[in-house]
Amino acid sequence: MVGERLKQYFDAIAFPASKTAGSAASTILSSVLNPFEVSASKSTSSISTGDTANYPTGSGFLQTWGAFGAAKVVMMVDDKSKVTADSVLVQAFVSFDKGATYVQQGSWRMGPMGGTGTYVSVQTIPFAPRMYLTATLSAAQGIAANSGISIDVEFEEYQPESYKTVVQPSWYNTSGVAVGSGGSPDTKAISDSSYTRYSTPISLGQFSRAQRVSVIGYAADRSKITAPAIPNAIWVQTSMDGTHWFNADSVTYAKPLTGTGIWIASEEIKPLPTTSAGISQNYIKEPGTTKQGVLSKYVRLAIGPKYAPGLQTGNGIRFWFIVYY
Repeated sequence: MVGERLKQYFDAIAFPASKTAGSAASTILSSVLNPFEVSASKSTSSISTGDTANYPTGSGFLQTWGAFGAAKVVMMVDDKSKVTADSVLVQAFVSFDKGATYVQQGSWRMGPMGGTGTYVSVQTIPFAPRMYLTATLSAAQGIAANSGISIDVEFEEYQPESYKTVVQPSWYNTSGVAVGSGGSPDTKAISDSSYTRYSTPISLGQFSRAQRVSVIGYAADRSKITAPAIPNAIWVQTSMDGTHWFNADSVTYAKPLTGTGIWIASEEIKPLPTTSAGISQNYIKEPGTTKQGVLSKYVRLAIGPKYAPGLQTGNGIRFWFIVYY
């Protein structure tokens, strides 16, 4: 995309020049990094105030969501022989509400260390409006002078010509009763084949037709999502009136899977192609951006019915919508 930029932060975490193995453990924090979270001032005098989180009631000027995109975290050591005990724990914390709350979206260990040679590891977080990093040095950790241990971060701009809004939905059962907390649905037993949950609907009609809609899927602890390995029946649903809903797309890549550690993935909502008989082919999407006729005014997520995996306490499953106008 012409006009997109990147912003690089070298040595984002200030590692000590040296550390003696056996000395006290410590955690080092980076500063808060948000180069593309905020765009230029925009007049609200002629804009609907339906999106109160980003356009508060009243007219005037304010800072809107910017053209934030992915963030790459590059972890490096120039001389592995000068770093002992591969226990440097690096964690990334991302905020989708301009710093009000943060969600841990990365947890990696720099290693193995010792021996000879260099070390480089690159991790990518798909959307990071605002982020900070921590590096935890254990008591056993040793760092000799001139090890070259460092962490660089590169942020990418995405769709700079678009206004964005970000929504983290809550969850309800089929009776319309709120369930779960903190943006996560409630727990589910594997044996419960009737489990159906709906997210808070969002309106795409505040200003003009949305050009793109992305979904971010997240799980704080994948081990709390129990078999089978491929969760099914997570849908993006759409509605003209907010009452009658139909499936617009399957959540294919951003649905959290079983395993270990943190899950984070994203995808754009796109239409499902059909066969000549008009039967939808799940998990096969047309290329390109969100197309006319796919989404109507209202959008929500639906888990189930017949959602197969179990959801144990502490799974931390959440979703976010990013809407581009």
